[in-house]
Amino acid sequence: MSENQLQGVITASVTPFKADRTIDTLSMKRLVAYYQNSGLNGAFINSSSGEYFSMLQSQREESLAAAVEQRMKTADKPFWLLAGISADNLSEAIQNGRQAASLGADVAVAMPPRFYAYSDDELITFFQTIAEALPIPLLVYNHMVRLNNKLSIDCVVALSRHPNIIGVKDTHNDPIRLMTLLTRVRDNTSFSVFAGGDAVAGFSALMGGYQMNALSAIEPSLFLKLQDAGARQDVTQVMNLQQRVNELMGMHALIKRNGSSMSAFTQSLKTALKNRGLCETFTAQLGFDIMDDECKKMQQFLVDFANQAR
Repeated sequence: MSENQLQGVITASVTPFKADRTIDTLSMKRLVAYYQNSGLNGAFINSSSGEYFSMLQSQREESLAAAVEQRMKTADKPFWLLAGISADNLSEAIQNGRQAASLGADVAVAMPPRFYAYSDDELITFFQTIAEALPIPLLVYNHMVRLNNKLSIDCVVALSRHPNIIGVKDTHNDPIRLMTLLTRVRDNTSFSVFAGGDAVAGFSALMGGYQMNALSAIEPSLFLKLQDAGARQDVTQVMNLQQRVNELMGMHALIKRNGSSMSAFTQSLKTALKNRGLCETFTAQLGFDIMDDECKKMQQFLVDFANQAR
């Protein structure tokens, strides 16, 4: 494994906003400093948890620029900054990727185009064309729940052979799919598989994969310990730590509204981070006000969670 290979635990960062829905660049810088000081291997800026789909391109660039400005480069350990460049239009995705590179991103991250259904061959062409046009490496982002174009394992394996496609963030909680994918690309040392599903984080670590999720921002040390235990093939420790991850996932149930709302998921993360003095709970658009009692419940949940580890 190359020391420069994209690996480890990378957090899918929220994007902090002010009450007027503008980017809170000071909070973005606080978050990046926190991620880096916590020992995480990198941060995915303008991720789906970061609400990229609700942001103007200028806002994406502003959040990335703030993250790049804050990052402290050290000789002993790289801290990767990944930038979401997703667009349904191929030319726009390339344009976004080139701009991300010019702002200082290390890796571009792209989802498949949405709405229309595309064949595997079309999706392979989509990602390969982006990869060939960018001055930085590309990581493919597949989501088995929220995207209509889901990447088959054959599709991911084909993409793994491209020299400028260095990995995949595969988001689901299917251990069989994860095991199959890791098995089929295990001989490719320049391609990394990141599990996006919290429930398969331990499984990924044991099988030679890595982690890229939003929950790692809340308890970085937990996910770093899990990744380390997996690398050491300490099955008992992985099982214990995965149970802790499962318990931490309960924080999402503390922020609820009538009906189905992804704002509740994003704002549960931001409420937890607010309790640590890192950002406010505002969203890119829509969303709702977080009540004082909800903040207190989240604070108590995090205190109780920390105490359980002692």
